[in-house]
Amino acid sequence: MVFLCRPMVAFDSDRSLAQFAHTAWGSREGAPGRILALAQTPDGYLWLGSATDLFRFDGFTFQRYQPLNGPKLPEGGVRSLLALPNGDLWIGFRAGGISRLRSGRAENFTATDGIPDGNVKAFAQGRDGTLWAGTSHGLARFDGHRWHRVGKDWSFAGKSVEGLAFDRKGTLWVSAKDTLLYLPQGATAFQTTSVHFTDVPQIVEAPNGKLWLAETAGTVHPIPLNNNAAPMDQAAVRVGSQAFLFDPDGALWIATVGEGLARIPAPYKLTGQTDRSSDSSQRE
Repeated sequence: MVFLCRPMVAFDSDRSLAQFAHTAWGSREGAPGRILALAQTPDGYLWLGSATDLFRFDGFTFQRYQPLNGPKLPEGGVRSLLALPNGDLWIGFRAGGISRLRSGRAENFTATDGIPDGNVKAFAQGRDGTLWAGTSHGLARFDGHRWHRVGKDWSFAGKSVEGLAFDRKGTLWVSAKDTLLYLPQGATAFQTTSVHFTDVPQIVEAPNGKLWLAETAGTVHPIPLNNNAAPMDQAAVRVGSQAFLFDPDGALWIATVGEGLARIPAPYKLTGQTDRSSDSSQRE
């Protein structure tokens, strides 16, 4: 497991990946195996969702976490995490169910509380504070008190949700099985797109407003939408990925599947397929 610590000054977009400071933690340092989710709460703690448990990292040690008071967290692996500015940590479990950790106390939600069954794969929070969760069996929204399953009443036909993301306009994007759906801000009916893919766990808006997605067994590339943020022709990084991000300088960082960490210093200049041998890509 490798963490990249961003300094207070902005990254130099011309710096190579080898010039960054790297610190690594493995099993010898107590890091859990099979990490599926990461989140950092405002108090500075880094939270890790593993295939077996929830862990907390204070910068020195890893602790398998259970609240000291109140209900215990459900057993089983953690698939998704979302840290909110108010300090809440939302936890999605592989075997189903969601927990909210607030001030060290857990509140647990199950299917009886309106959550679709299955692996909880993604969270997203809108501008109005509404929380959304996607599972392998559907989509739900939290109104502050309880969860509500989203279905035909929202024109949502997706049966399995892989990824969720809000863009800067307040539109909610959902990767559902093999297609992409979206809900404009203030709307109550999802709209479909002509975009088709397989296994997309993450959608990210780049600093220039373009939406990118990661295909686990395919590529990381812009979403070909017919709008003002249309992507470059055939721009793509040919590598499987489940997580990626853009840094403040616009460089693209990709946690690849089986090929380490990749960095694309200038993703907006890509005009075709980029792979390991390309001058546009840096690998660690």
